[in-house]
Order: sequence, then structure tokens, then C-alpha cells
Amino acid sequence: FFFFFFFSFFFFFFFFFFFFFFFFFLFFFFFFFLGLHTRSTRYLNAVAMGQPRHDLQGQVVEAMAPEHVFHALVESFRRRKPRDGEDLQLKLRRRIGMAYIASDLSRDDFLAKVQVKDEATQAMLAAAMQEVAEFDAKAEALATAHAASGKSVAEFADMYGMHPAAVERHLHRAAQTKAIAARPAAAPAAPEAADEDEVAEPAAAKADDSAAAE
Repeated sequence: FFFFFFFSFFFFFFFFFFFFFFFFFLFFFFFFFLGLHTRSTRYLNAVAMGQPRHDLQGQVVEAMAPEHVFHALVESFRRRKPRDGEDLQLKLRRRIGMAYIASDLSRDDFLAKVQVKDEATQAMLAAAMQEVAEFDAKAEALATAHAASGKSVAEFADMYGMHPAAVERHLHRAAQTKAIAARPAAAPAAPEAADEDEVAEPAAAKADDSAAAE
């Protein structure tokens, strides 16, 4: 009986510690390699493209968050080494502008999401937003002129010496900015209800003061 109890006790703890350390190292290596993957340049480039997230079956799960796209862009360009004559700052500024347009957000909403603290990145973001603002002004003017002309996109583009695709791009952006501006503003958060004890205490104090005055 003693040996049976001893070996049972021994095997119980042996298998307990074996499975404990097995799953411990399994989860450790899983999160370790997951961290390496999420910090890899390949992963950053994939996020910077702004494509929606997919599950293991290849089905779309959710859209990529604008702030994730923005920060992946900044980090991926920070790691890149410029080629001869390549202006990475210009490319990054344009990519940020494209990410902002693709986010379908207003300027204030986009800035609130990205939460930039680095001064150099703030300057880059401000320059990109300024370029988009200039493009938006041009797109609005072009959309107004196109509507007044009564011509098709191809005819309008030929009249102004533009490529039809460029006209389409300006018209699409003008419609997008108009739709964004027409959205109702987000309702402010409702103030939290005061605690019943906090409300009852001033009321009780007021009643006591009234009774004392009488």
C-alpha cells in the first residue's frame, strides 16, 4: 500500500509539472513569435496597405483601424533606407494623405484617432493634411464647374485638358467630403449620474439647516 501510494503520488506530480511546463513554454513561444511577427517589416507593410483583416479561412473580419494604418506607415518608412535620389519624406507625406482620405473621417476625427506625440511626425502629419486640404479645395471647385457645365466626365476632362480618371478622382473626393460634412456630429457623452448618497447628503444637510432656522 505504501509503495502504491508513493508511486501514485510521484506520477501525479510528475504529470502535473510536465503539463504545466509544457503549456507554459507553448504559450511563451507563441506570444514571443507573435511579438516578432507584429514587429516585422513585412507585417508593418501589410498593415500600412490598409487592407481589411482576414481570418484563417481568408474571410474579411473587420476593417483596418486608421490609427493602425498611420502608425504602421510611419514605422515602415522609418526603417526604410532611401535609394539614390529617393525622397522618402515626400512619399510618406503622400501615403499619409492617402490613408487619411481612405479613412473616410473628418480632419478632427482622424487627428483624434492617430494621437501623434512625436514632433517630427506631427510636422509630417500637418504637411500631409495641408496637401489634402488643397486637393479638397480643388476637388470642390472642379465638382462645381462640372455640375455647371452639364457635360459628361469625358467631355469635361477633354475641355480642360485633364485625364478622365483624374476628374473622376476629384469628383469622388468632393462627394466624399460633402458626405462627411453632412454627418451628424457625435453626441457628447452623457454626464454620469450622481451617486445617491452624494445627492442625499446635501439634501439632508439642507433640511437640518431649515429645521435649525425654525
